[in-house]
Amino acid sequence: MNNQFFDSRGVPVEALRGLLDLFKSEDKEHFEHVGSLPDIVCATQLAWYEKGKLRADIQEKFGHMRKAAMPFLQRLGFVDEISATRQQYPFAIVLGAKKLAIRKRYAQLRKEWDSG
Repeated sequence: MNNQFFDSRGVPVEALRGLLDLFKSEDKEHFEHVGSLPDIVCATQLAWYEKGKLRADIQEKFGHMRKAAMPFLQRLGFVDEISATRQQYPFAIVLGAKKLAIRKRYAQLRKEWDSG
């Protein structure tokens, strides 16, 4: 497995390990894992997923950890915008649950379009 989250041996990269360790320190009961993708998915689902709730109904549990988590999230590519790497694409997907998020994404898409 070789991607931005795991190295070629299937071991989580440093930024992912740091993020997982940060959340493990907050929720030791649900956050045990051995470092494999299936185990990490299971641990994060137990700790974060709130079955039967819409996103709008979920209360923020980890807001106090935002500042500590941000460097890990940035290194994993979750925060900063990603610009186009090719001249043409066959389609564009715009995701967002709220008007403001959708408007920001359309503005970014327009910026990419205007830059050629």
